[in-house]
Order: sequence, then C-alpha cells, then structure tokens
Amino acid sequence: MPFSEYPAAMVFYKMGRAGLLEGLPENVDMASAWELVAISDREKAKGFQDKFGIKLTSKFRHVPESYARLLAKIGYCHMLVALDPQDFRPICLPYILGRPNPSYVVGGSMNDFPATDGMGYVLRTVCFGTDDRLMLMAEIRLFANNGTPIYHVVVGDVSGRDKVAAMHEKLGPDAIVEEPSALGDNHLAPTAWPLPFWQSA
Repeated sequence: MPFSEYPAAMVFYKMGRAGLLEGLPENVDMASAWELVAISDREKAKGFQDKFGIKLTSKFRHVPESYARLLAKIGYCHMLVALDPQDFRPICLPYILGRPNPSYVVGGSMNDFPATDGMGYVLRTVCFGTDDRLMLMAEIRLFANNGTPIYHVVVGDVSGRDKVAAMHEKLGPDAIVEEPSALGDNHLAPTAWPLPFWQSA
C-alpha cells in the first residue's frame, strides 16, 4: 500500500502551565495532569479502510518526560538563534540534560486552537519581567497546520538593568516583551507574581 495513503495519527500532550509559572516548588510534577491527544484525518482513515478493507488501530507509548525534553531542546535552540549562551542563565538546560521533572519549565495551553494554514511550525520569543529582571520564554507549535497544541518553555532569565537592556536590543522587534499583567490569561503568563523562583534564586 502506498505510504502516502496511510492515515497515521499524530500524538501530542495537552499541558497546563509550567510549574515555575504557577509558583510551585521544583519537585511538583505537573505531567500527571497532561492529556494525551491524537490528531488524525478521519476522512483519510475512512477512505483507507474502504479501499484496503483493513481496520485501523494505533498504539502509543506514554513518554511525558521525553516529550518535555524534546520541547525544552527546541526552545533552548530557538533562543540561541538570537542570543549567545552567556547572555542568560539557562534555566531549562539541566532538564534537557536529565534533571527529573521537566514539567517545571515546560508547559502549554489546554485549549484547542485552529490550524494555521501554510505553517509547518511556529516559534516565538516571549519575555516578561521588569527593567532589572527578565524571563525568557519560547512559544512552540509543531505541525501548526494540523490544529496541534501550543507549548511554552521557560528557557532562561537575565538579571541586571544593563543586561536586560542589552537583551531587548539583541532580541529585536520580533520578540514579544510584556509586563506580566499585560499577558492576561495567556498560558505564558505567570499566575504568581513576583515569581517565587526569583525570590529563592
């Protein structure tokens, strides 16, 4: 049978906010609340079954930590397109390298979003904070033209007025820089402000 006709499902997790943005301790695992979702083309699946007379089945492995590390790697590399490694403290890096509970820095939105036609993926830089301290985040959507979930990674932070000013200059106009309150109910917005993470750092 032609590979192009096989209607394989794409599997993703729907996630709530990263634990850090909720003001939670690092050892609180948010992944237990993630939902496994499969996105498939029902018309293609029906056409396949009618043509080949084969009942379709799918089998998935539940690997939330691996999936979160994948997103953390994408977010970290996205930030390094504009910044040098020494420009910020890489909060997500220990989780990429194997620290338990990457849900502390990886999260997303539980909402459904329409497909973005013509977009294979979407990557955005979002920052929030003050003139003295800035949180650097990546917003990620894989296979955006298929109505997939939207994620975020808390990539790093910057301390010091001069460093924050330099960060604004390097990131340029494409980065979204907001006061935390301006982010409203967005999945990128911290629910605890000021962040307990900064108070304990």
